[in-house]
Amino acid sequence: MRSSLILLLLLAAAPAGAKGLEAFPRPDEIFPKLLASPKQFQLGASAYRVNGRGASDLSLGHAWGLLRGRAGDQLWQWQWDARAMSFSRWADGGLEAVDLLGELPFSVRRGDLSFLGALFHETSHLGDDHIRRAGRAPVRTTATGLRGLFALEPWDWLRAYGGPSFLLDTAPTPKRWSLQSGLELMSRDLGVSKNFPLRVYAAEDLQFHERVGFNPSSRFVAGVKIGWRESQKALRVQAGYYSGHSYFGQFQADREHFADLSLILEL
Repeated sequence: MRSSLILLLLLAAAPAGAKGLEAFPRPDEIFPKLLASPKQFQLGASAYRVNGRGASDLSLGHAWGLLRGRAGDQLWQWQWDARAMSFSRWADGGLEAVDLLGELPFSVRRGDLSFLGALFHETSHLGDDHIRRAGRAPVRTTATGLRGLFALEPWDWLRAYGGPSFLLDTAPTPKRWSLQSGLELMSRDLGVSKNFPLRVYAAEDLQFHERVGFNPSSRFVAGVKIGWRESQKALRVQAGYYSGHSYFGQFQADREHFADLSLILEL
């Protein structure tokens, strides 16, 4: 019931006098996905070594545009999307953990300023292979909350963002607040190929969660983005470094440090 009421509030927040409504638009255009945030809704894979073991993450996620409109003499744009993802870690030849995520983001943009507000839900589970091998009992780990992010893009190659999250329902810890901020640099097309536009980028994401005493977790990435003619589809190849508490819910008390290599498809 609470989730339904929040969803209605998000819909009601659409700017008054909206014009030119568009059903099922392309998602993530008004507030593009973050480049360095570990748990973005995307299709991709990464490989790394953590705690002396080879591991890989698999992101099976997608976003759907639901509704888009304009308001305020066409100066304001807004969009409502839906997202879902299975995010898993594989290590020692088996499934170690999987987080299931869903989100209903509502984004607004005017010029260089944009905002994203989202109702989200996450559950985290240990893999059966890991339970048998490590003898580690799973803990009920779930979170439902609200997230807000503001972004500023003073130039087309720079984006800075930040904002809080608050958990409406959470287990096992009762601590509810988080903060997130980051910086992204993206070049223009380098002109290497007419059919395959090529860009280079670098990004840093910082997160501070009350559940671990607001100790920072950071992720830095740098890579290339290879496009396909006039399409919005692209392939990203990036190297990164993560330092902080694990981004998997079952291991959130564990600190991890590793370098990784990732492939990400933008569809």
